[in-house]
Formats: sequence, structure tokens, C-alpha cells
Amino acid sequence: MSVFGNHAMFLLFSIGVLLGMSTCFVSVTNSVFVGIYFGNRASVFLSILSTAGPTGAVIFPFLINICIEQYGWRGCLLIFSGVYFNIIPCGMYLWFCQKKAQNTATNNAVQLPENINTPKRLFDTSVFRNLLFTVFLFAMSSITGYINLIMASLPMYLVFNGFNLSMSALGYSIMSIVSIPPRIIMGIILRLTGWPFVYFYIVLSISVALMIFIMMGITGFTSLIFCCVMLGLLYGCPIGLYSLVVLEFIGSQKYSSAMGISETTNGIMIICQGLISGVLVNLSGSYQLSFYSFGAISICTNLVMAASLAREYIKRKQFDFRLFSKK
Repeated sequence: MSVFGNHAMFLLFSIGVLLGMSTCFVSVTNSVFVGIYFGNRASVFLSILSTAGPTGAVIFPFLINICIEQYGWRGCLLIFSGVYFNIIPCGMYLWFCQKKAQNTATNNAVQLPENINTPKRLFDTSVFRNLLFTVFLFAMSSITGYINLIMASLPMYLVFNGFNLSMSALGYSIMSIVSIPPRIIMGIILRLTGWPFVYFYIVLSISVALMIFIMMGITGFTSLIFCCVMLGLLYGCPIGLYSLVVLEFIGSQKYSSAMGISETTNGIMIICQGLISGVLVNLSGSYQLSFYSFGAISICTNLVMAASLAREYIKRKQFDFRLFSKK
């Protein structure tokens, strides 16, 4: 549809609204399908799936520039519409795999969890009864919105510090590239050790905010590129693998509802942080106030998440101790 657009408002609707909604459907469906289909092996495959985002962030801008130079922006949109149409056969293949897996014996190569049936209710609000999941929503949405804010503002922030556009693009590309290996490595570690990912999530989320704080006080080219590398190594796991925490807290039966709620919360937080950040940048004339404010919020919410986990751990230990005392 966008190929025939002749006004910015038309593109805002076709690309911003329609493409945005469809991309959300595909993203959530992929995460839910992989989490349920692979069961206790989901950590590895979700980590591989999460590398698609940064990989596309590196490859697609390069391809888009080539297509625009050769065929113009209308031809570029037409070509990429053909690329997006591959979602249809891929979706049909996933549907076939799901049906086949449900009908196979339990000794199949791909083992499905026992409670694979999704909730019959379209919007299962019972997930909010899980206190840890509710607290995690605030911690996760704050750091996800913060990371998206940083990624959207990073090129302009680098330009503001004396970089030209090509160097700013280089910094963004480096950050995207180096964020890929940690996701796969983390998935392998979780698979081999069985450790809960939520502990890694909290540490890495706080580290992202602290890295931004350090970055605010640096102006040199080499130092800022180094900060982009470190930021890429840190942010990949929290923003790419948070679905693992949702799966750990909720389980496979209500995983689809929990992921839908999580993505909706993320979207709301990204919109709010983006709008507030724009106001703060206009008022202060710099990015520092915005980055410091939302970074502090992210640290606080993740500390609350850590305190909630500690509280649950203490309660569980006390319960085990009482049972042992009775015996």
C-alpha cells in the first residue's frame, strides 16, 4: 500500500500503524511459539531467535540504501513488501509444525510440555496474581523503554558530541553487531546450568543504566566507540531474552497471555518515555537529563525486583525449615 502513497500521513498510517501492528503480531507469535514448542530447551532457541533484531538492524539499512539508489523509494518499498510476504509461508510452516508436534508420541525428537494447551480466554488476567511477574513488568518495561530510547537517540547524541553522520551510524552498527554473541552465549549457559535467567537480567539491566551514566561524561571518539561496544554487550540479553523470565514465572500454559501483556506494557512505556524525553531535551537543550532520569528509574525498578526475589527466597526457606522442624 505504501508504494502508492503520496502524502506523509498516508505513510504514517500504512507503515506506522499497519506495519507496526503486523510486526508486533509476528514478533509475539514467534516468541510464544518457540517458548511452548521447545519446552525446557527454549532458552537456547529463544536466544537464537533474539539475534534476528540486531542482525536486521545491521543488514536492512544497507540493503535499503542500495534499493533506494537503484529503484527509488517506491521501488524499495515494493521490493521489501515482497520480502515481508515470506511471513505467510513461514507462518503456514509453523502452524504445520505445531499440529504435527501435538499429534506425535511423547518420544518424538521434539518434546512438548504436558500443559501445552493455551488458555481459552483471550486475555487471561490471572497472570497478575503472580506477584513476581507483576513486579517484573515494571522492571522490564522501564529498562526496555530506556534501551529503546537510547538506541533511538544514540545517533543524534553522537552528532551532538561532534560525530558526523557516518561515524554515528558506525557507532550504532557496532552496538548492534556486538549485541548478537552474548544472546547466544547466555542461552547456552542457561541450558547447561539450569540457572534462572532473572538474576542475570537484573544485573545486566542495572549495568546498562550505569554504562549510560559513564557514557554521558565521555566526549572522545575512541572512548565513545568503546562505550558503544560495552553497551552492545550488555543490552542484548535484557531486551532480547526477557521472554525467558516470563516463561520462568508463568509457565507454558499462560505464556501467550503473559507475553501479550508484556509487549503491551513495553509499548506503553516506550511511548511515554519517548514523549517525556522529547520534552526534557527541548527544555534542557541536552540529552543528559533525560538519560539520567530514566536510567535512575530503571535501576530503582530492578532493585525492587531483586528485593522481591529475595523476599520470596526467604519465605521459601522459612517454609522448608518449618517442614523440617515438624519431621
